[in-house]
Amino acid sequence: MIDVRFVFAIYSIAPLLSFGAMVEVYSQAGCADCEWVRESFLPKAEARFGTNLESRVWDIAEKENFLRLLGVLDRAGVEDDESVYLVLDGAEVLAGRAAIERDGRAAL
Repeated sequence: MIDVRFVFAIYSIAPLLSFGAMVEVYSQAGCADCEWVRESFLPKAEARFGTNLESRVWDIAEKENFLRLLGVLDRAGVEDDESVYLVLDGAEVLAGRAAIERDGRAAL
């Protein structure tokens, strides 16, 4: 069954992605919400937008990646403490699976 929310969000961001976009996911092993983003959300977005969407997954168990995430959160003014973050074009930060499900599909 097709997730209608995903289809709506993907079409709402199609003009944005015609110029290309970068999606960064900050996640960690052993996290169910992180796995959902990596295994379900990203593949659907990548399949839809192909080469117009560049994605990168950062493992925040690695100190360098965690510090990178802290910088992104600080610049964006995000104080949420979540296990997974999605960053669109280095500017818009979605903290946690609920925000990614609710806003990520529309933001992409």
